[in-house]
Amino acid sequence: MDEIVIDTAKTIYQTKLRWLLVKYKAAHTIPYSDSKSAALHKVVEQALSVSDYNLAIIAATDIPYAEAKGDALLKIVEAAIVDSLNFPYSVIAAERIPYADSKRNALNMIVNADDK
Repeated sequence: MDEIVIDTAKTIYQTKLRWLLVKYKAAHTIPYSDSKSAALHKVVEQALSVSDYNLAIIAATDIPYAEAKGDALLKIVEAAIVDSLNFPYSVIAAERIPYADSKRNALNMIVNADDK
């Protein structure tokens, strides 16, 4: 299996998903933590709505509050485990969950997921 690289340098962000990258960059630069957290969470939801797990993980990882970050990453895990093509993103998201108990639960969810 090829290694999955999580970054914004992918060609799709220069074309089809440029709008999503622009939204991420805007949310990322918001100076106040509450507003930044809410904006990045919205970007995560928008990325998931177009099955862009890469940018969803990037945005979730940048959420300043650990609990909100964990919630966003768990949403990614739950969305990515439903098909084999995106399954590896569930592991990447789970590994970035900040609280050990939540991370363990997410990883167990992945291990116990039905075969696709």
